[in-house]
Amino acid sequence: MKVPKHREQSLKVLDRLRDWGFAPEVQQRLGAFGVVWGVFELNLESTIWALRGETVAGVRPSTDKTTISDWIDMLSSSSTTFELEVQDVLRITAVAA
Repeated sequence: MKVPKHREQSLKVLDRLRDWGFAPEVQQRLGAFGVVWGVFELNLESTIWALRGETVAGVRPSTDKTTISDWIDMLSSSSTTFELEVQDVLRITAVAA
């Protein structure tokens, strides 16, 4: 039975982690962290679009070819149109990120 390419790559990564001495429990935690990070990144990017009023359907967004560090900076700098309390929340969120 042929294994899909993405699954094949995943198995190679798991083998490498095992060879480095990572126990299955640690591998599970690393996997969970990867999933949570992906969700965080997706939500942060769409938040930046919303703060900037961008409609990204069918066009390249402003966040394309930028880093997540840039997005975190954008989170606090894009908030100048909001009330001070909202600006504070966004700045604190950016610091926490």
